[in-house]
Amino acid sequence: MRAAPNDARRPGGGPAHRHQAYHRGAAARRARVRCRRHLSVTGAYCVVVSDAHNTPDGPHAGSPAGSESGSAGGPEIGSVDGPNTASHGPAENDETSLRDRPLMPPDLLEHALAARGFMPPPEGRRLFEEAVRALRDGPGLEVGTWCGKSAVYLGAAARLTGSTVFTLDHHRGSEENQPGWEYHDPTLVDPEAGRIDTLPFFRRTITRAGLEEEIVAIVGRAPTVARYWRTPLALLFIDGGHTDEHVTNDYEGFGPWVAPGGTLIFHDIFEHPDDGGQAPWRCFTRAMASGQWTLAGECGSMRILRRRP
Repeated sequence: MRAAPNDARRPGGGPAHRHQAYHRGAAARRARVRCRRHLSVTGAYCVVVSDAHNTPDGPHAGSPAGSESGSAGGPEIGSVDGPNTASHGPAENDETSLRDRPLMPPDLLEHALAARGFMPPPEGRRLFEEAVRALRDGPGLEVGTWCGKSAVYLGAAARLTGSTVFTLDHHRGSEENQPGWEYHDPTLVDPEAGRIDTLPFFRRTITRAGLEEEIVAIVGRAPTVARYWRTPLALLFIDGGHTDEHVTNDYEGFGPWVAPGGTLIFHDIFEHPDDGGQAPWRCFTRAMASGQWTLAGECGSMRILRRRP
């Protein structure tokens, strides 16, 4: 979650009231999970559109906001991709890859499930799997840390691949986390500052999970950090603020740094307004319309994209 509290408006005060719907009922999200790949931890299913993999191989052009560059090398591990398929259609032999899926260490899975956050277990499992696939080729970046729940899934993948994941947040909470909103948690308020501060909770989560070597915290606002970001990414996970301004800033600020063949994952994507807010959906559809990405799969409210070579 990532948005300036002083931008927040209470429900009924204008279009911002729609942001309240983003985390409305994890059960509704799980009900919308479409089936093809079984996630054994919970018995849920996710769609795999393509497992085709392209290794980042150097500077390239074309981005949401102009030219981009980069690739990053990383240690190689055994294949976890499953069958290679055409990039425009569903994988035909998904079931044959179930045996090859990476297994998250049970202790880290326990820490992930226990951490505060808004990610249903099937989505967390899929995030881990996609991160294992991607992080062999370089580092990852998460935009929107909250208390570190998704960072544990990403950190587990980083440990397995010998990679690193940066996680960025100002730790003051998004609009829906502010006082008077449905997802406000008063236990996260720093009594001295009188504001939400999730940084201590994030640090506790990562320390308990033993992932301080794999997860690197960046505390600040995404546009500020993006202005100075120069590291090619194998994985970008966008799960920050839920306004058009914030999600667009995240995509345009860091999307250009995803290397060819790299992975971009959007969270909280809801096609229908009744299921959740529409700003991430609009950004996702713009990304797909750019022609720079192929849809590689989806799980619940996550959409998984691969950058074209």
